[in-house]
Amino acid sequence: MRGKICVTLFCLLGWTIGSSQSRVDKLDEENDCSKPGWHCAPEPKDIKKAITWLRNVRHAGTPEDPWPIKTEAIKYDRKRFGSGWEYYKGFSMRDWILNHYSLVQVQVEADEEDGQVRIVQGYWISPYDQEHVEFDDPQCKLDIDHIVPLKDAWISGAQHWDDETRKLFANNEINLIPVSRSSNREKGQRGPADFLPDNHEYWCNYAVRWALVKVDYPLIVEEQEWNCLAEIVQNFCPGAGQKAGLYQGGCNNMNLSKIWPKYEEQRQLLIPKEAS
Repeated sequence: MRGKICVTLFCLLGWTIGSSQSRVDKLDEENDCSKPGWHCAPEPKDIKKAITWLRNVRHAGTPEDPWPIKTEAIKYDRKRFGSGWEYYKGFSMRDWILNHYSLVQVQVEADEEDGQVRIVQGYWISPYDQEHVEFDDPQCKLDIDHIVPLKDAWISGAQHWDDETRKLFANNEINLIPVSRSSNREKGQRGPADFLPDNHEYWCNYAVRWALVKVDYPLIVEEQEWNCLAEIVQNFCPGAGQKAGLYQGGCNNMNLSKIWPKYEEQRQLLIPKEAS
């Protein structure tokens, strides 16, 4: 059996270990948007980039300008995105993400034989459902979610990529977020047309990050997917509103009215008069 060393003093790429008191002190500041682990509104430049992308990929839905349709010409195979997490300087991408989003200094454990380390203690808030998680072994209580699921990427264009590009996509940190296992199971392979997090305060982040991923690769977007992304960005992202000019057909995702009863009233105020 491989031996493990519990690190008591460790500093590599910003990974540190703190006392219980330092964890408490940091939690008192968890609402500080300057901390990467706290899920505040996206940067204005990212919201603007998402709005620009949504405008550029909008279609009229006519025979002359039809919406693209996702297809599975080649059967989806998770293994085509790589067999597991990639490693960077001894850290798996999973642990890299856990460290980035922990609201406290993490504790790591090193393997005596291969020198690789993994996080064994930290504190996280799942953005999808606001579940607070503090424990000694995050491996069994937190999932690392692909915001744009790998299957969605596959049927949106990734099936035609080479294996190396798919592997890079699966390990791209902009598409990765630590969430509670239950909320990840609820989401599954669904996108914004069929799933929105229970936590409506994260909707703007969710929609913007979905858009940014599809900008970077690029991947196609279907009509209902676009409608939901556009409605979330326009109605829930700071500084967007009517000037975003994104309203087209509305999002049929029931979470919009189910999760936030006041949403429908706000939505009516934001719909351009000519569209109502």
